[in-house]
Amino acid sequence: MAIGDTYHILVFATFSSQSYMNTFAVQTLLDPTPTASQFQTLANDFKEIWRTQQHGGVLWTTWQARQLWGPNMAIDAPNCRRTGGNILLGNLLTPFAGGIATGDQALPPQSAYVVTLQTGIAGRSKRGRSFGFGFLEGEQSAGLWDSTLSTNLTTSWNTFKGRYMQGGTDPNFRMGVWSERIATGCIPGPGGKGHTIVGTPQPGSAFTPITDYRLRPVVYTQRRRTLGVGR
Repeated sequence: MAIGDTYHILVFATFSSQSYMNTFAVQTLLDPTPTASQFQTLANDFKEIWRTQQHGGVLWTTWQARQLWGPNMAIDAPNCRRTGGNILLGNLLTPFAGGIATGDQALPPQSAYVVTLQTGIAGRSKRGRSFGFGFLEGEQSAGLWDSTLSTNLTTSWNTFKGRYMQGGTDPNFRMGVWSERIATGCIPGPGGKGHTIVGTPQPGSAFTPITDYRLRPVVYTQRRRTLGVGR
């Protein structure tokens, strides 16, 4: 494979009988294809952004790396999809559990700490989000996140930024935003069924490096994480 291959990283956890998944995109900086060990280090570093501030019942479990684009892949434009690509997977490194005592009262699973991922370019296809979960009742007040939690998460995100965002020190990966619309030239069809072709596929332009992040102070709700609904 080659420098500039793009991967979708999926990091999985469980809490209160619910399954959680965080995702983000990275581009490779070196030849050859990164090893499973290198992907594991990346996924573990992402896990550690959140873990130390989460309820002790949170258990981080596994990771996957699915290739989004590279010279070993092709675009099937009429069917709005890509073909080929690598998939790697494995277990996260210990510790697995959240860092706060299990006796403390947790917020509902749909309560999310939202972080906006910025590229310095306007438009929905040029920004991303990350969603934290598993925090405590005492870490919010009147629908706003506690300043201590926000300060601690800022420290963790700054560490991750220094390694993996644009200008970071990690030699293997650079974090970015991936646009499926730009890559395939398609959007979801009416009612979420199928796809609609809206342009020419441009997979080589679908990845944009992240330059910064912004913590959102409001406790947001992710309806699909509500008990009985799903992820």
